[in-house]
Amino acid sequence: EKNQSPNSTRLQSTDATAPIGLQTIAESVAAAADGDSLVRVTASNPDPELAFRLADATLAAYRETVLNSRITQSESAVTFLQTQVDAALGEVNLARDELDAYLTANPVQSAEDRSPQQQVEVDRLTAEVERAEGRYSLARDKVDAANEEMAQATVEIEQRYQVLDPPEVP
Repeated sequence: EKNQSPNSTRLQSTDATAPIGLQTIAESVAAAADGDSLVRVTASNPDPELAFRLADATLAAYRETVLNSRITQSESAVTFLQTQVDAALGEVNLARDELDAYLTANPVQSAEDRSPQQQVEVDRLTAEVERAEGRYSLARDKVDAANEEMAQATVEIEQRYQVLDPPEVP
């Protein structure tokens, strides 16, 4: 039975009164490269059930470590990109506020009543709103792509890190 607490992981043998220490785990489990893309994990212990569980837990922990590493990288990217989205949204709001403020300060009955100078300023402010919205849209697309990458990473790791010969109880 695997018990986890914030500071340690304990593995209990089939003999419920004998907890397994790190020394025993270190002495019982070995891992080595087996070619370019294989890792061989072996576990030996007088208790065959414990040896099986040690090998199985080691494989599961390795896959989880690789996955967590990849997910952490993706989460960092999403966090960074989200700050860009927030900044871009602030730019959109600022540009819209500036356009609204100008239109409020320079009211006209219709667009034809604006002077050429006013129309140039309205066009400039409108273009700035559109540029800001484009930056915001691009930033959102990057966040979406990073989230998709995180989901794909999980699938990829599940496919790439497969157990070819599952441990067996001798």
